[in-house]
Amino acid sequence: MAIRCGLGAALEKQPSSYRQALALRRAEAYLAHIMSTHAQNYVADLAEPDSAMLSPQRIAATLHIGMAELAAIVGASRATLSRRPPTSAADRALSPVARILIMAAEMGGTLDRATLWFKHQPLPGWSGKTARDLVTEGRAQQVLDYLEATRAGVYA
Repeated sequence: MAIRCGLGAALEKQPSSYRQALALRRAEAYLAHIMSTHAQNYVADLAEPDSAMLSPQRIAATLHIGMAELAAIVGASRATLSRRPPTSAADRALSPVARILIMAAEMGGTLDRATLWFKHQPLPGWSGKTARDLVTEGRAQQVLDYLEATRAGVYA
C-alpha cells in the first residue's frame, strides 16, 4: 500500500483539471462563435444592404425614432444622415450607437431588448440617465465601458 503525498495527489488531479480547463476553453470558444454570429446578424440589421456602411434609416427604425431625433442623439446634422448613399461622416457618427446596440443585443438576446434598454433603462451611477442620454451628451465611450465591464462580470 503506497502512501500518497500532497504532490502526488495534486498530480493525479491534474488530468481532471486539465480536462475541465479544456472543456471551459471549448465552451468559451463556442460562446464567442455564437456571439460573433449574432453580432454579424445585428450588424446586417443596422447596415445598408450590400454595403459595409451603417444605415441611418435602419438605425432610426430600430430605435423607433425619426431622423431628426437620431441626428440629435449622434450629434450630426440631419442632412448628413439623409444623404444617399450614406457617407463616411454618417457612418462615423452612427458607429457608437451601433456598437452599443450590438453589444447590448449580444448580452440581452435581441435587438428589441437592446433598444428598450438603450432608451429607457437608467444606468447605475449616472443619476438616472439612460444610455441614450449619455450618447446625446457625447459620452458613448462611457456606455461602452459600462457594457464591457458588465459583460466581464463586474457588478455595476
